[in-house]
Amino acid sequence: MSMGVEQVPTGIEQEQQDPWLHVGVVITVLVDPSNSNTRLEVSQISAQHEYARLVFTGGNVDELSRFPSNAGGPAGNAKIVIEPANINDDSSTVVRYVDTASNQMLNGLTGCIDAAETVLGADAIVPNVVNIYYGQLVNGLLGEAVVTGNVMCVTSGAVGAPWRRGYGNELYNGGATFVHELGHVFGLLHTFDNLPTQCSSPLISDLPGQFTPNLSAALDYNTATKKWQLVNDNRQYDCEGVIIPDFGAPPYSCVSALGLDCGGEYTHEAGWSYMDYTADMTMIAFSSVQCSVMRASMLANEMLFVTIGGGPGDNTASLTTENSKPAWAIAVVVISAVALLTAVIVLVVLLRKK
Repeated sequence: MSMGVEQVPTGIEQEQQDPWLHVGVVITVLVDPSNSNTRLEVSQISAQHEYARLVFTGGNVDELSRFPSNAGGPAGNAKIVIEPANINDDSSTVVRYVDTASNQMLNGLTGCIDAAETVLGADAIVPNVVNIYYGQLVNGLLGEAVVTGNVMCVTSGAVGAPWRRGYGNELYNGGATFVHELGHVFGLLHTFDNLPTQCSSPLISDLPGQFTPNLSAALDYNTATKKWQLVNDNRQYDCEGVIIPDFGAPPYSCVSALGLDCGGEYTHEAGWSYMDYTADMTMIAFSSVQCSVMRASMLANEMLFVTIGGGPGDNTASLTTENSKPAWAIAVVVISAVALLTAVIVLVVLLRKK
């Protein structure tokens, strides 16, 4: 069960004025001694980290150039800088390796934390930073996180070597799972965490109403219009009468509730968002409102120490594991909560990305 709030868009002009937010991470690799693939190399971890830094600072320009014209948005820039800047240089201080029992499959985030606590005790969760665990998760689970928290876990299989889990043999190893779980930590729900009755008033105001995950949506370049479009989403499947075995009988989307004309042009769902369940090649952005929600949630999150600094190249923003925020940070929390939130997000639920 989950709850969420709609966030009023800040707009491009406001987004440009927003300060850059900096937050630190600590990475714990849970190693199965019987499976060498779980002992991730620092270079593999660094690749995921660098990709996330690009996404949260608007630097994934190649992906953003494929943003679809028919599925909500626009794309936003969260202006969140994840520290340290270079995992390779700082691996001795931010990356830890912990051996688990042989052949141990971890039961989601709880299993990751339990395995870390067995060896590290109270140090398994470092205060005021995002605690990222990599481990061998059960039942094809890709990742799990606490919404507006400071802990997340990603399966080792989604890092490095090509890894698939069905749905057209799509790849899930490009770093989108890592970004997806960070999105939860920074306060976001799934794109499909609406109810069917919320088709005309979705939780995120610049995303189309959606109540079912998109598993097969893809980005396609239309040579006639010379624009990228989203295809094979739930709305298109409803219009074409396609059955999605994983979800039983239709409807899968808001087509009927909104009275959409399937024979004409209609807004497709936001399968391009990192908070959906599509393959890594399709998830390329956060919407402008999603970015506003993340920023406000981070500033209000007492489990994270967030500092204000320059852009991605600025290493002057201080990171700390002290237990209290400075006065300026508290002031920013209050101001941002008034300016950006229409309600308070109270979320301590675990959301799975299966």
